Amino acid sequence: MKFKFSVSNKSKPSKKPSLLWSNITKHPPKSFSMFGSSKPKASNFSLNWAQVKRKYPNLKPLADTDGDGLLNMFDCKPLNKKRKGTYYHGTTSMSSDEILKEGLKPSAELKEKNPHASLTTSKKTDPNKVYVFKDAHHAKTYASLSVQQKGMGRPIVLAVDIDDNELERDEEMEQDMNSTAFKKTGEVPAEKVKLHEGNIAYPGEEEEFNYGTPNYKKTARDIELENESDEEDEDNLEEDDLE
Repeated sequence: MKFKFSVSNKSKPSKKPSLLWSNITKHPPKSFSMFGSSKPKASNFSLNWAQVKRKYPNLKPLADTDGDGLLNMFDCKPLNKKRKGTYYHGTTSMSSDEILKEGLKPSAELKEKNPHASLTTSKKTDPNKVYVFKDAHHAKTYASLSVQQKGMGRPIVLAVDIDDNELERDEEMEQDMNSTAFKKTGEVPAEKVKLHEGNIAYPGEEEEFNYGTPNYKKTARDIELENESDEEDEDNLEEDDLE
């Protein structure tokens, strides 16, 4: 009895391609939805770490996929080499609400709008630029100096979303503040500025948070100021009733 053996011409299944930078950039996401709500289309370059992790679950948090020197989990845009993270602007509670509403603007623009405005500026700063720090604790130090200069308000740190290629190093500010400081020509729109909710204390010090954020712990002085504000509101109401 003779046996016939046939050789299959089918090729072996190819291995699943690894997640390479070239694979990521060739396939932009079609859509993104979370908790049942649909969001607009976006390119991979605009995805943050949480979005990237959902789309590419095998991407390692301690890797540097875009090669910008920042680990994926700490990178605001892990697939965009030009975006390394958030920057921070120090101001006071007297100005923060307006910045959050209208955007971060250079002092020259603010002076033009309100010539009598009290601004914290230096002879070394350019009135046509806005200034930010790489670290929140340095922005808090600058904010505290602003409070001392004005004699009122609380120090507030704002998180600012700026493209790295829009920034230039400010060596004079870095020498004065002993920190990594940057400046940008023109304003930053309000949608790219938000109240920073993270720790603003220096490394090794007790954690500290912005006033009004979830982790902030009220002090006796805060309660005193709030009571004074409530009394002023009551007085104003009484005056209105008398008129």
